[in-house]
Amino acid sequence: FRLIPNIYIGWFISFILTHIFVEPHSFHALSTGFIKSIPEILLVAFSGLRWKLYLGVMWYLSAMLLSMSVLYPLLLKLKENFFYFAFVGFVFIMGFLFQTVGSFSAPTEHYGYIYKGVLYSFTLLLGGSICYKVSLFLYKYNYSLFSRIAFSVIEWMLIILSIAYMQVHKAFKGDYVIVLFFMISITICFSDASFDKILFNRSIFYWLGDYSFSLYLGHSYWRNIQRYILPVSWDYKDRMIAYTFISLVTGLLIMYISKWLKMIWNKKRVKIRKLLFI
Repeated sequence: FRLIPNIYIGWFISFILTHIFVEPHSFHALSTGFIKSIPEILLVAFSGLRWKLYLGVMWYLSAMLLSMSVLYPLLLKLKENFFYFAFVGFVFIMGFLFQTVGSFSAPTEHYGYIYKGVLYSFTLLLGGSICYKVSLFLYKYNYSLFSRIAFSVIEWMLIILSIAYMQVHKAFKGDYVIVLFFMISITICFSDASFDKILFNRSIFYWLGDYSFSLYLGHSYWRNIQRYILPVSWDYKDRMIAYTFISLVTGLLIMYISKWLKMIWNKKRVKIRKLLFI
């Protein structure tokens, strides 16, 4: 529920921009596009009901929620034993993807029974469960200065290596190594074994964490639309600066409109419920 306002504001902006700059904006085109995008709006497009997508990044939200709808009941049922299941599931699905796909690319391709993106989501959620369990184990200890320095160096070295890799390599089997790098760095981060808490436990980083989701929802359509609205004479650098600026502003717009809607809901929800229910 916390994510819904941001998601639908981002979707609405994408819908409007697409029909202004890329597709027809007649009543017929708008109504047809809306009907075809209902599975996307309901966040079930990656169940296989995918018809028309306006907000490209919604694929992961749909895949994540569908995967969680399977994994969360298993977690409640199996409790501690779930983490053995998570390890085995993670290893086998990773092995299957490694041999059949060879990367984490093309999430929208369909196997005939499931989207690749849903398998990616299952894998990453199971991997996150493993990280969580290991971080709880590490969290129990008090670490010396030497240990914290060592953990901090390992964590940030793996993050920097991963980002550098993604800048210079196209998708291939090295993706799976990068996933393991991120798992190690995330585990260290959440185990409180490094200096992260000292460095980042500040209000600006909480704000950035909140903002990042809106930025995620507000950047992808500008990548597709920019060629229709920016001057043809602009080079790559000019386009990248414009794209970055517009995406940042759109992220702010999504975040603060959603905050405003939540504030109205919190003030009016009692009256709204009385209006709807006896």
